[in-house]
Amino acid sequence: SFDEYMAAAEGDLLVVQGTVVAINSKAAGNTRNHLFLMDATGKGGYYSYQMDADPVTDLGIAVGMTVRVTGPAAPYSGMMEIKGGTATIVNSEIKEITPVDITDKFVSGTDFNQFVALPVVVKGVTLGAQELETATSQYLFFELNGVKSYVRTYVTDFPTTLKAEDKATIDGDHAAHFGYKADVTGILITYSGTPYIIPTSVTPFTNYEEVIKTPAEKVAAEVEGLKLDASLSNDKVIDLLAKGKYYNDVTIT
Repeated sequence: SFDEYMAAAEGDLLVVQGTVVAINSKAAGNTRNHLFLMDATGKGGYYSYQMDADPVTDLGIAVGMTVRVTGPAAPYSGMMEIKGGTATIVNSEIKEITPVDITDKFVSGTDFNQFVALPVVVKGVTLGAQELETATSQYLFFELNGVKSYVRTYVTDFPTTLKAEDKATIDGDHAAHFGYKADVTGILITYSGTPYIIPTSVTPFTNYEEVIKTPAEKVAAEVEGLKLDASLSNDKVIDLLAKGKYYNDVTIT
C-alpha cells in the first residue's frame, strides 16, 4: 500500500502498482530511466528511479498504463524512491491522467512527500525570475503567498513527452510573462522538503493574468534579477544590460 511504501526503511523490498503518469527514457534523450506512478487509490505517488531497462524501448510502457514495480526502497533527501526497480505491465489500457490540485496545500506548507511523482497543478502563482546560466540548475521561479518554488527545465530530466528543443519554448514563455499570475502544472518532486515541478508539456504555465506593476516594483524586480551571466577567470570585455530583462521601460545605468 502507499502507507507501507512511505514507511519503508532503506533496502526494504517493495512491490507497488499504479498508473504511469510520466516516464524518463534514455532512448528519448534522458540521462536515466525513471517511472512516475499514481497509486490506484489516488492517495499518493511512486517514484521508480534509475531503472536498468528502458521503460519505452525495452518494456513498451506508455503513460496511462497500469504497471507493477519491484525494487529496494531508497529514501533520498526526505523523498521516498525505489532505486533500480524492475517493471511489468499489468494493464495496457490507457487511463486519462488528471493533475491533483495542491494549491491550498502549497500555501499551507504541508508535507509534500505524499505528492512526489504525481501530476499536480498550483493555481494563481506569480511568475518570477529565471536562473539558466549553469549546466544543471535550470530554474523558472514562481511564488504563491510568499512560498517560492520553480519549474526545472534541465532537459535531461524532461519526461518523454518533451524534447530538448522544447526547453527554449518553455523558458521563453516564462520570461515573456514575468510578473504575471498563472496556473502551473507538472510532476512534483521534492528536495529537502522543498517542492519543485518538472514540466510534462511545452505549456506548464497557463491561464495568464497580467498584473500591473508600479515603477518601483519594476525596478526592484530588475535589481533582484541583475547578475552577470558567467564567472570570469581572465580579463574579458563583457556587455552590460542597458535595459531591464523583464521590463523594457526600466533603464540600467
